[in-house]
Amino acid sequence: MKKGVTPLLWTLVLLNVVLTLVNAVFPNHLPVPILIVVTIVVPLAFALLHGAQRYTWGGILTFLALCLVVSNLLENTSILTGFPFGHYYYTSLLGPKLFLVPLLIGPAYFGTGYLALVLATVLIGDIRPKGSWFTTFAVPFIASFMMVAWDMGMDPTSSTIRHLWIWEQGGGYFGVPLTNYLGWFFTVYVFFQLFALYLRFRKASREGEELTLPRSYYAQAIVMYAVIGLVIVVNYLVGGPNRAITDAVGIIWQTRGIAEAEATVSIFTMLFAAALSAVKVLHGYALTDFSIDWEREQARCPQGQISSSWTPTRTRNQDVIKIKFGYATCGGCPVRSQCTQSRQRTLTVRRREAHFALEAARQREQTEEFAELYEQRAGAGEPK
Repeated sequence: MKKGVTPLLWTLVLLNVVLTLVNAVFPNHLPVPILIVVTIVVPLAFALLHGAQRYTWGGILTFLALCLVVSNLLENTSILTGFPFGHYYYTSLLGPKLFLVPLLIGPAYFGTGYLALVLATVLIGDIRPKGSWFTTFAVPFIASFMMVAWDMGMDPTSSTIRHLWIWEQGGGYFGVPLTNYLGWFFTVYVFFQLFALYLRFRKASREGEELTLPRSYYAQAIVMYAVIGLVIVVNYLVGGPNRAITDAVGIIWQTRGIAEAEATVSIFTMLFAAALSAVKVLHGYALTDFSIDWEREQARCPQGQISSSWTPTRTRNQDVIKIKFGYATCGGCPVRSQCTQSRQRTLTVRRREAHFALEAARQREQTEEFAELYEQRAGAGEPK
């Protein structure tokens, strides 16, 4: 990463955390210009600058364009026809509109969508030119779930309570229909998948492909995503008194019940995804994350790259196999910091029979029978 970018990104993260939590704890106290900075400007600036480090400016601007075009097109289509979200309309509370959709909606898709994409990349792997087809489709799929998790934590409050948009036929989830979440998944998957295919087929960029990103780079996006989920929980904890609210079809809901449900969903979806991603970043890639093809005498890394050498040798009086990945392969890997601190990753495994025997023993250690046997043997050595 270029010098000075990391401190700037952490400044944006800190600014976002502070302003967002202050707004959650003291609602309706921040001036409108500050609220616009909190909800739109900071997340947008972070996504653009952060994304440019990995995808180049051309790449992240392509993702921005896809988000804006696809989201506006499908939201307008749904308002007119009911597909894919269901029948709804926006009120005037979100300001000027592009056709029937407020201008603020597109940047919101982009800001949170980018964070979901980063977390999915951490969990699944990076989409690279001529890389794995599995990763090309798996990353958009998982990122789509992370985006829907966000909507599940905020749509009932935004629509049923605050009336930023109205669901004309109501819905079982506090006035929000299931079709909304299915429509969300479809919409975000479309622009995630289009961007993944763009990354898969674009010409390899020297700057983008040889850049090795530190763990802190991924930590920044994880914190930004986690704060979105945390705010939903804070809103419930500091929420005002309960009151009855009626949706568009006349069903009465309780505001505290809505806030509690959103907080529960957020804890076990958004915060879980953030925690899982953080563990993955801190843990790095272990031997078990690599697949070994004994017949072809090669290994495949989590990023889909194939090893360059397979050398039987002897270490510490044991017959082992040294498996190495090429300097060019590891040098151009954007997640090298999660895998190795050297110029290339080297795996050391026992010969095939010994390797399988060791793996079987490790799996046996996880069984209840082994735990009981261990307790019996441990107890036998205790003094009477």
